Amino acid sequence: YNQIGIDPKNLFQDPYALEGLDLKYRNTTKQIMLILLNATTSEKSLRAVNAKAKEEGSELSLPKEMKSYRDYIELIKRCHEPIKQFIGKDVGVSLQNKDSKIAMNIMRRMDNEHQATCLPIHDSFIVADPHAAALKEIMLQEYKAFTGFECRVATKSETRGKVDNEERRQIIDAMYKDEEEQRLGYPARLAAWKRANDEKDEVQSGDPITEKPRRLSAAN
Repeated sequence: YNQIGIDPKNLFQDPYALEGLDLKYRNTTKQIMLILLNATTSEKSLRAVNAKAKEEGSELSLPKEMKSYRDYIELIKRCHEPIKQFIGKDVGVSLQNKDSKIAMNIMRRMDNEHQATCLPIHDSFIVADPHAAALKEIMLQEYKAFTGFECRVATKSETRGKVDNEERRQIIDAMYKDEEEQRLGYPARLAAWKRANDEKDEVQSGDPITEKPRRLSAAN
């Protein structure tokens, strides 16, 4: 839509929620539309959709009011009339190429400007919580730089494994049972482990100063 100068936000909230079709078919619509944009001809797109539907475990489903997936494709064409000229024209690769360039720019900027690790998952990115706002801003900027339009960016927060400061202090305190262990750190904990475990299960420790582990090897 952006390539032909249209902002889809002015037309619909969700491109895969087709008018008159139950939302339970949203995923089917999405998969079919991706096939349509990647196929080289309209007939090949129909064959690909039919083949996908016959695959074991396929998530495609045909609404009862439709006789075939050809009807489904025609509905998509009617609902997305402005871009129907791209269906069966093998535009998927070029779109993915643009998508990858946007993604690379986002990751480079997060690294250069914020020294933040930014992991890509298709058109999504994972960063630590303190960098979430910066990531969203950069995503918006880079998409607009490539297309001239703004895009929607959804944020999902994952709190698994986080602890508050008090919990963190308690965890750290629990790691050190006495002043000697707190002073010596890892070497002292290793010595305590040796005393408590059978020597045949011992492995070589790391450097007692840097605590960088050497290659582990079973003790004789």
